[in-house]
Amino acid sequence: MSMVDGGDPTPKTCTSCRADEVCVDGSCVTVPKNCPCPQESYCNLGTSMCVVGCLEDGNCATGRICDGVARKCAEGCRTDAACGKGKICDKSLCRVGCRRDPDCGTNEYCDSVKEVCMAGCTADSACMSGQICDNLRCRAGCRADAGCTTGQICESTTCRAGCRNDMACKSGQICESLKCRTGCRSDMDCGTDSVCKSSTLTCLKCDADADEATDSTVRTSGRSVSERKVRVLCGKTDVDKVTWQQSPPNPGYYRKSVWVTTTGATASAKTNISLNLGSGVVKTFVLSGNATQTIWQDSFDYYCGGGVCAGWTYTVSADSDSDTPPKVEFGFSVSATR
Repeated sequence: MSMVDGGDPTPKTCTSCRADEVCVDGSCVTVPKNCPCPQESYCNLGTSMCVVGCLEDGNCATGRICDGVARKCAEGCRTDAACGKGKICDKSLCRVGCRRDPDCGTNEYCDSVKEVCMAGCTADSACMSGQICDNLRCRAGCRADAGCTTGQICESTTCRAGCRNDMACKSGQICESLKCRTGCRSDMDCGTDSVCKSSTLTCLKCDADADEATDSTVRTSGRSVSERKVRVLCGKTDVDKVTWQQSPPNPGYYRKSVWVTTTGATASAKTNISLNLGSGVVKTFVLSGNATQTIWQDSFDYYCGGGVCAGWTYTVSADSDSDTPPKVEFGFSVSATR
């Protein structure tokens, strides 16, 4: 007895049947003397006569099974399929119940112990969009960031404002500790005349350059000269330089010196110095932190050919990986010793 259409298999009863009749699906049916026999009766093969009762379930009407000991049909079932939609066969009787969640309606789940449908859920798929199944109940929540709106992340199954990476933040912001804040990752994030301070990941405005000039032409006064130039390096890719063109007015024996001082640099910073002496001669130096170093000194005899004192040109350049904009002071001096 399968209920393909999901209908109610509850046996239909009869109001009254005669002694020679049986009730089959709500109708009284006469039991013939000889076989074949209708439902609710069976054929006694020894006598070929019909007997009220049963030998197997097939002898009984819909919704009834055969009691093999008593040889009588009674209301009951053998399988869930015999009970129809929303019911199960429990202890040979059909009752309202379930075996698994799909047997229940919307916003219900099947209690595996009681085998009845209960209000609630066992999986997120049973809940509406934006909800999760928690302790057998649907509630607002999430399992992953994709379950939250823009600008939110999923933390402890709850959507809250936050971020996972810088891409989730506005321009000029970075993602730190799951929150967007004003900050930077590189100097390029800070715009003109500012650098990104790596220790705080914030933009730091560079000081104005104290001496914008890059070239100088100096002559000795009283056979000696001394000059300083200050540069402010703004950013790790910034390179600044100063060029000196020196022309001693008189022949003689001179001593010259070039030195560099860095201030305002972070302790671990490396400032690279390049000294171009001309004629393809370039010398390089590295200053650590804040320091002063003489990068070139020399003594020489200076003669003026044909009465013309030509002089020479030095170019000094610097770049630094300092976390803060360092000031680089270039010094140049020439003095006659006799």
